[in-house]
Amino acid sequence: MRPSFTSRGWVYPFSAPLFAILLCGAMLVFEGLRQGIVPTLGWLLGEVHAQPATFVDLACCATCLLGGLGAVVGRREDRLIERSTIDALTHVANRGCFEWRLEVELARAKKAKMPLSLLVVDLDHLKQVNDLRGHPAGDAVLKLVGRTLSESCRSRDLVARVGGDEFVVVAPRTDSEGALVLAARLEAAVRRRSSSSLWRSPPVTLSIGVADLASAPAGTGAALFQAADRALYLAKADGRDCAVAAPHFRGCGEEEEAEPACACCGSHTGVVEEERRGGVPFCGSCLERARPESFAGAEEELGVAD
Repeated sequence: MRPSFTSRGWVYPFSAPLFAILLCGAMLVFEGLRQGIVPTLGWLLGEVHAQPATFVDLACCATCLLGGLGAVVGRREDRLIERSTIDALTHVANRGCFEWRLEVELARAKKAKMPLSLLVVDLDHLKQVNDLRGHPAGDAVLKLVGRTLSESCRSRDLVARVGGDEFVVVAPRTDSEGALVLAARLEAAVRRRSSSSLWRSPPVTLSIGVADLASAPAGTGAALFQAADRALYLAKADGRDCAVAAPHFRGCGEEEEAEPACACCGSHTGVVEEERRGGVPFCGSCLERARPESFAGAEEELGVAD
């Protein structure tokens, strides 16, 4: 959801009369120290009694001038804050805002012992849209996805764009099961919205990696993001257009990771993580079938290559 900013422009007009009163008080103190308190108060009351309309006009002019200046300054400050935290293209939060909010929610979740989930969302085949229809069409897709994610998430969630075609969703008070439900809702909303759009392209699909604090025993934002990113690779290897949750760690002492499954055949036996395939787990049999001479074809068939 797009972050909301409390506009402070309305505060300045109301603070202008107070500023004028403080200014008059400072002048009175200065004159009182120079000539004496009683003569100064007598002179001021005499002038107000002799020319009340003049003092009222001066006070109104000062209030309007200071109020208008304060409103301009307040609006400019709000625009600067928005530019520093909002992605210019999609109008969701940018990476800096996401990193700050993730640390805040992590601290809050640890203090309250509440769950916290992170969704890493990647658009499938956006490069094909850019190649076939141009970058303006790709930008339109990004805007559509950003708006749809913001409208489909809850008010407490944060949607941010962290890369070219990669979004994240910070979901407080949500475990991995609830995050998978949220991911399914986001996928359906984007598919439905893109199907009804006025372009002759297939519906936009999403690959989503989900992780919660049980998937990141280190308890840091970087560990949580890494766990969700690994789950995203599994979603891509599983054919894209799906959501995959990162495995949980179990045990009270040393944490042990749940045994991963092969991204090709689903086997849990002899699974290794192939570095040149982006850390996606494969079993020995599937690695043996993927000969070096046919490596590119095997990656394309398995859906691992971008």
